[in-house]
Amino acid sequence: AFGIGNMVQSNSVADVLSSTYAIPEPVTGLVIATIVGITIIGGVRRIADVATCLVPLMAISYLCAAVSILLLKADLVPSAFATIFYGAFNGSTATEGFLGATAWMAIRWGCARGIFSNEAGLGSAAIAHAAAKANYPVHQGMIAMLGTFIDTMIMCTITGLVLIVSEAWLSGAQGASMSALAFSTVLGEPGRHVVVAGLAVFAFSTIIGWSYYGERCAAYCLGTRIIPTYRA
Repeated sequence: AFGIGNMVQSNSVADVLSSTYAIPEPVTGLVIATIVGITIIGGVRRIADVATCLVPLMAISYLCAAVSILLLKADLVPSAFATIFYGAFNGSTATEGFLGATAWMAIRWGCARGIFSNEAGLGSAAIAHAAAKANYPVHQGMIAMLGTFIDTMIMCTITGLVLIVSEAWLSGAQGASMSALAFSTVLGEPGRHVVVAGLAVFAFSTIIGWSYYGERCAAYCLGTRIIPTYRA
């Protein structure tokens, strides 16, 4: 909860806000910590309420902007797919000194980012789904599977295509700054604002979600009496 769930997310938000709006990183960190603290103290119900309001709005706004870019650059989409597959399986660009190193690195980073994206295989998402009230466990399991599909197969694929058709991947930018550059290149400043807002909302929902995971793990290991201390 303190690593993948909090530090990475808050760092991404601080980085993109600093590069886009020149907001100092410590200020961003303080604001995030304050808002997250208020939310966490409210418990799982408040976390669910906040996520229910923010995540769909974030996903729809981001998806609409990304699809708009792909429609504007529709003629480049086939070549973008070709670039993805060529870069993943072309062994001639290997620098590690053995055939297939590029494919190996593609698989390695693909698995790493896939786990980071949807938590598949970590077992963490099961903590949240176990707290859900469902009439049939199978239905909740299907919802969990659908979330993984939408997150990785749809959102991540569309994002990758946007990065390629906008040529932002050749700019040397990294992380969220590259995504902001890609959207602003095609849609102008409104595109940049969509990415920044979407990242902030997604990171916030991820932080409060992982905070709940940590709370449940702490309660399991040390008992429920540790919860107030953990939240503090």
